[in-house]
Amino acid sequence: MNFFHHIHRSVVEPVFYREVIHFPGKKVILFILKLVVLTALISAVSHTIRIIDRDDGLPDILPRMFPGMVITARGMVLEYDSAYTVNSVYIAECISLLNDLPLSLVNVNDSTVFVTEKKGVSLDTNSLIRALFTADDIQLQFVPRLIYWQITYADLVPEKTVVTFTPETVRRYLLSNGGKLFSYVFLVHILRFGLNIISSIFILSFAAFIFRTRDIYQYGQLLKIASFASVPISIIACFTAIAGVNNFWISQSALFMSGFILFRAIVNISTGMRETIQGEDNDGVT
Repeated sequence: MNFFHHIHRSVVEPVFYREVIHFPGKKVILFILKLVVLTALISAVSHTIRIIDRDDGLPDILPRMFPGMVITARGMVLEYDSAYTVNSVYIAECISLLNDLPLSLVNVNDSTVFVTEKKGVSLDTNSLIRALFTADDIQLQFVPRLIYWQITYADLVPEKTVVTFTPETVRRYLLSNGGKLFSYVFLVHILRFGLNIISSIFILSFAAFIFRTRDIYQYGQLLKIASFASVPISIIACFTAIAGVNNFWISQSALFMSGFILFRAIVNISTGMRETIQGEDNDGVT
């Protein structure tokens, strides 16, 4: 309960930061870790639900990417064309959905996905990212000759299971592998938000250090204040994840709000210190 109480106080009580500057470093680090995990967890749950959504998730995108594809543990067959190149629009939609990125930020000009029923085929292109689906396996290559993965269909589909690329079947497959899917999504969000919150804390603390007062001049104190002032970034990240909104300006407004809370806290701490000094002087005169 202390964790959520600290979240509440960090936003609405400027006087709370008079306590924060005296918190031990371990307590501050533990708070940030909990904040990152909580935000990543909420974001991952919302993101996973969007991925498995029948109308807007992978059950809608994959059948358009791979029409007529049927996969079993033994291999892949195509019901329609014997070979085709996947439309780049569908590739962009898939990458955008899996990585929770705005479609406008996804560039697939250097990506090629080719599907063929033939065996022993290699894909010879100058694309930065290449994916080749053959009758035997899936070959993934990132940066020519640098990173190469070969995946057999037995790694993806259990024995005696048939996956046809229709919305219902794809959704059923995703639900049956929900644990693996959620683990991937959670890892994406914990890395992304972890880096985001750490960089935000350093940006806020550096800005505060530049405009520091004579009452608060230690960088360690400013780091503690910035750590708790970053709570709005987490709160807004959770709300945007639930709403399914991903906008650059929203994240910038969250940083602005955290900056406002940080400088309000610094002013409150400075005022408290001056009041204490003034009170001690008055006592001395008396």
